[in-house]
Amino acid sequence: LEHQWSPVRSTQCYDRSERYLFWNEPITIALLTLMSITIFLTCLTAVLFLKNLETPLVQASGGKLNLFALFTLMLLCLSCCLYIGKPSHNLCMIQQIVYALCLNGCFSTFFIKSLEIVLVTEFPRCAPTFLHWVTQRRAWLLVALCLLTECVFCFCYLHLGPDYLVSDYKSLPTEVLLVCNTESWFAFGLMHGYNGCLAFVCFLCTFMVQTSGKKYNIARGITFAILI
Repeated sequence: LEHQWSPVRSTQCYDRSERYLFWNEPITIALLTLMSITIFLTCLTAVLFLKNLETPLVQASGGKLNLFALFTLMLLCLSCCLYIGKPSHNLCMIQQIVYALCLNGCFSTFFIKSLEIVLVTEFPRCAPTFLHWVTQRRAWLLVALCLLTECVFCFCYLHLGPDYLVSDYKSLPTEVLLVCNTESWFAFGLMHGYNGCLAFVCFLCTFMVQTSGKKYNIARGITFAILI
């Protein structure tokens, strides 16, 4: 029987124990420690930005969009908890969706700032016409559009085939490995590929453009964040 195992030269069978990422494992503790440090630094940065929200430096870097990016980054870190503990069918369904949406919220703010840098540095003649679309309140419309597009891809992922729970009896001799298996790689690639495209566009906009001294640091920061 698949759910049982037997030692060599033994006639007695034993039930397989379930194997997944337990909360008390060293790798889990290390992951949670790293996650806690990242969340603490994110919250500290958010407090500093909020305290100096009206200063020219914070406004030039994105203003309230920065707070939104930090919030989604914090949620992205917290989503790691979905991969710890005994998996279930519902957990397998939402793991990739939560990760993709949180990452998209962060990348969409980078995308807005990257477009602003390109308009100012590479297309100065067109900047007065299109710059208002990537600054102030209209920038939030583009962020919402990016998130809405990702939601459409997430819906396609759910419709075509989300991840599902699988009991793997072959990988371990005495245990059954509980893992989330991908049903539709096309839907998986579509959902995460969109975030990859946003990241690639942000990288090109901030790495390839010729920037002035004031804008250079912002562009370099976005490039570094995308590479990480």
